[in-house]
Amino acid sequence: MDVERISFNGIDYAIVLKKGLLVEKSIFFTKPENPMQLGIIKHEAGYIENPHIHIKPKVFPDIQQVLYITKGVVTIDFFNDDGKKLKETTLEEGDTILLMFGGHAIRVIEDLECLTVKQGPYVGIEEDKIDLISGDKR
Repeated sequence: MDVERISFNGIDYAIVLKKGLLVEKSIFFTKPENPMQLGIIKHEAGYIENPHIHIKPKVFPDIQQVLYITKGVVTIDFFNDDGKKLKETTLEEGDTILLMFGGHAIRVIEDLECLTVKQGPYVGIEEDKIDLISGDKR
């Protein structure tokens, strides 16, 4: 399976793109209204795109995060808002995930390095997360 969609009750919690995924043309895996778009852009040599800027959105309803695993193995657990574990998935070097909704936890199986991208601004580690078990900010 090259693309794994993790969904509960009709809501996408995450999309996983596995290493080696091949596409014939540019494609996006997220819905157009999603605040973070995950896709693969594919163009032939010689393609030129005119200079441009992107139209700025009004509000981001959720903070979403992309992880691209550059080294190691990690298991990501998915939780509902009440802290109940729903599912887990394991990612290896070359895999990409877009975390879209609900809670998540990571368990590093092999030493991990990954590129991460998410909306800002970043407010510091003390104000960035709410622990689903204790309810504390951390």
